[in-house]
Amino acid sequence: MNLMAETDKTCLSITIFSNYPFNLLNMTLEEITKDIRDISDRVEPIGAAFKFVFHEGGIIHVDGSGDTTIVTNEDGEAQCALKMKMETYEKLKTKKLSATMALMLGKVKVEGDMGLALKLQNYI
Repeated sequence: MNLMAETDKTCLSITIFSNYPFNLLNMTLEEITKDIRDISDRVEPIGAAFKFVFHEGGIIHVDGSGDTTIVTNEDGEAQCALKMKMETYEKLKTKKLSATMALMLGKVKVEGDMGLALKLQNYI
């Protein structure tokens, strides 16, 4: 009976892991966009527009200047642009890299309003 309980726990943990919403080993633009949308649904609009520009290609534009936050993959005007690899976003998200270190090492480059960039920690 104890063996059965251990087996059930093992199966449960495997099931939970396999149902995780995205692959943390190699996030795609679509997965990162979904992640940003989920975050924007939980936080108040920031009062500005910003964007993530990925070296591999792809943009996530976040417009939090209105009553609701709109997230798209279309380029648009933004007060701040964060440029990085998708791998860097993933490392920031999983806490394998701190935002401070990413900036110091040049893994994230900020164009535009640095003050706004510092407020974006909820999105990573």
